[in-house]
Amino acid sequence: MRLKFEFLYRSLRAKQTYISHHTHHCYEIVYYINGNGSTEIGNTKHHFGAGSYCLIRPGTLHDERRIQDTDVIFVGFTCEEDSLELQEGIFQDKNSTILSLLEALYDEYTSKQTHYSIMLDYMIGRLAVELSRQKHELWSMRTGGKKLVTFQRYIDNHFHEKLNLGVMAENFGYSYDRFRHLFKEEFGASPQQYVLMKRIANSCELLVNTDLSVLDISGRSGFSTDAQFCKLFKRETGESPRQYRASRRTLPDELSGSQGETADAVL
Repeated sequence: MRLKFEFLYRSLRAKQTYISHHTHHCYEIVYYINGNGSTEIGNTKHHFGAGSYCLIRPGTLHDERRIQDTDVIFVGFTCEEDSLELQEGIFQDKNSTILSLLEALYDEYTSKQTHYSIMLDYMIGRLAVELSRQKHELWSMRTGGKKLVTFQRYIDNHFHEKLNLGVMAENFGYSYDRFRHLFKEEFGASPQQYVLMKRIANSCELLVNTDLSVLDISGRSGFSTDAQFCKLFKRETGESPRQYRASRRTLPDELSGSQGETADAVL
């Protein structure tokens, strides 16, 4: 097995910006040091927050939407064999292990000391092994991993409805507090935050791409009242729905998702 360093960048990406769908010929790791937003990897949408990272396989379409200013490190590498069984998706960095390796990699890359290209390939190997170890540890410790994915998909399909997350967690065999902890560890946001992110993202798309009223959009996005919608929308985006629509009608690519914590578990 041979791993080879391809590229590495660190960037502060501005809030309310969007990178359209694209692919790479190699594996890519995107690490979110801070900020939040959403990304679609293949056909699956994810929320990202501080301390989460994406692993994207060669040839997979993916995009990225930022709600807040987001500090990002992204690195590409090739692997001749897939014996490490690197799993595509989004993960939470336990104990900042991955971040430490990426920062060391960045320091080596920017310092460009003697034989740095050899050292970069070596460090990529360490990083890939740690990614594989974290994946195996995650799924050996968490037998409910498939339940989390099922729970996430249910939210994706029913976010516009009234959801009682406590009852839903019990149906999966967990207390809400335990399930909230597992969900946040897996997806980088609590169930409440994830639901709100889906609702805000849906309302953003409707505001830009339709002429529906704010009242209609609030109902179609799962908010109890238009007053609740306007309050949460402005809290998450910094603009009222009408301000957002007016500014984005001339900037159609700047759509966004969001996240935030609600006061209780019934949404």
